[in-house]
Amino acid sequence: MSGSVEIDLASQARMIDALRISLRATQVLQTHLSYVVLTGGIAYKVKKAVDMGFLDFRSLASRRRDCDRELRIDRAFAPDLYLDVVAVTGSVDTPHIGGAGPVLDYAVRMREFPQEAVAAHALARGAIGPAWVDALAANIADAHLRAAVDTTRADAPLVPLGITMTKSIRWSSRFCGRILPAGAQMAAPAATGGESTNLPSGR
Repeated sequence: MSGSVEIDLASQARMIDALRISLRATQVLQTHLSYVVLTGGIAYKVKKAVDMGFLDFRSLASRRRDCDRELRIDRAFAPDLYLDVVAVTGSVDTPHIGGAGPVLDYAVRMREFPQEAVAAHALARGAIGPAWVDALAANIADAHLRAAVDTTRADAPLVPLGITMTKSIRWSSRFCGRILPAGAQMAAPAATGGESTNLPSGR
């Protein structure tokens, strides 16, 4: 590897399409933040070069940092799934995983798992119920309790975080009566006033 190159979203899309061909990918999935290239055994997750307001992945360095962060955090929960972070090198039209040439991007390399195991698919076939959601929430809460505290940002405003959390709670209301009990209440973050958010029936 020699040096690096900054690429924009359009060039990144070309790079992903070229990777799809060179890796003989079976499928390329997209989220609002990432591309996931599935090869039938290994998955490569590349952060999109986007600015979403709450995060900015337009620079190569920012995408590398987030790949490293994802590997560190998620490997603790799924050590057999998360392998490492690899460089995408070469050119936009002839990219390679590792190898010679400038670094174009980075990818989290993971063991591929069946798409039927994705929560959205499990939800659609009725495999996720209240007990599953309760267990997930307990695991997340426990992880936050055990997480190190960043004391260097003690003065960071909580209001934006509270607003984001409240929006997430309201979005979750669509699942009331299906996953969450009808008429459920969830406590809104203290930064937004601390009032309870009454969740509607989710129709």
